[in-house]
Amino acid sequence: MDNTAHLKALSELATLLGKEEKLEQLLHAKTKEEILSIIEEEEKVQ
Repeated sequence: MDNTAHLKALSELATLLGKEEKLEQLLHAKTKEEILSIIEEEEKVQ
């Protein structure tokens, strides 16, 4: 991962964590599959 891709990933993560509903979903996720599903769901919206 180059610096640009790394910064883009961090930016997207910060945006995701800034959304209260998504943060709550991530905090209550019990498996890595649930976490990935939440992230993938958000990627479709963007």
